[in-house]
Amino acid sequence: MSRSKLTLSADDAVILMAKKQARNDGISLSAMFTSYILSRSKMESNASELSPAPLTRQALDIGREVARKKSVKTDRQLTEDALNQKYGLS
Repeated sequence: MSRSKLTLSADDAVILMAKKQARNDGISLSAMFTSYILSRSKMESNASELSPAPLTRQALDIGREVARKKSVKTDRQLTEDALNQKYGLS
């Protein structure tokens, strides 16, 4: 990988924090910046590959179902339907 020089501008406080963090980690600011960019890129690519957790998937399915229906029920109507279904009413 070829290297190029990069100049960044930041608040003095941010620069001091970055220098302190790099010193504590025993790396240069350049190495810290490179590590940050590479890890962020990996996180973004991993996030697109992950499938939603079961509850999230269920919530998304419910949202899609509601969006498909032309008449959207109120919270009260949904609660009544759920109670009727649970207790065998109707």
